[in-house]
Amino acid sequence: MEDFWACYLDPSGEVGPNYWQYFAECIAELVAVPEGAAILDLGTYDGNVLFKGMRKAGIRGRGIGIDIYPGGFHEGFNNTFTQGLSNVGFAQMDATYLGFPSETFDVVLGNFVGWDDLYDFVNMEFLSPDLRMAEILRVLKSGGQVGIGFWIEQSDIEWLIHAFKEKLPPCKALSCYPLTSYSRESLQGNQIILRTAGFHDVKIHVVTTTFVSPDLDTWWKQMKQVVGDYFKEIPELEGLKDYILIEVSQYQTSKGICFDKTVGFAFGVKP
Repeated sequence: MEDFWACYLDPSGEVGPNYWQYFAECIAELVAVPEGAAILDLGTYDGNVLFKGMRKAGIRGRGIGIDIYPGGFHEGFNNTFTQGLSNVGFAQMDATYLGFPSETFDVVLGNFVGWDDLYDFVNMEFLSPDLRMAEILRVLKSGGQVGIGFWIEQSDIEWLIHAFKEKLPPCKALSCYPLTSYSRESLQGNQIILRTAGFHDVKIHVVTTTFVSPDLDTWWKQMKQVVGDYFKEIPELEGLKDYILIEVSQYQTSKGICFDKTVGFAFGVKP
């Protein structure tokens, strides 16, 4: 994984893992994983969440990570080799059509998969039938648990988008250019999604944490990764770098550039 992602800043001032690793630890710690469990990880990329869940499942457990984009599988397979894990695998698959028999898994996890393509978190209504959560329910065993993580707020991205809006010419209205795939979701919306699918004992956890980038250039690399191809769509963005780096320096501390991120975790049990 790239080394420019902001890292956890402990209240004591100690710097920890990057935020992908940190929130993967959070969901793995919160979910109930019985020893010997079968775990399915959706949107797995390199198995970041899966490997942490497998620590709880133990040597008798088995896990598989799926992703519609296999870009992280090479790193995931390397990790299974270096850790000597023969009970973990990866497969390219669409979560709306899971190629597994019913009642296969004890736990299904999905960190930052995103439900905004299926559910309108502003108007609190479904945009289309939720085939993804229906499939999750189908492949879970009775009594099995689903756990999903979702963004509530990323203050650095919110700040960046506001700064771009202030400086871009009117002809580049950002309503025409969604700058990032980051989508804010809500606690209530995710509760509705789980309960509508048929899950019981729905529980919610919220984690707000400060993360730090060591310097301005590293922070800018991270923001360019988040914004992605829109630097190609809107060439003016690159020209705003000097202005952005001057403005963001107000968030600089002795440790680096600091912003908070808030994540929700929703869990439900199959009857």
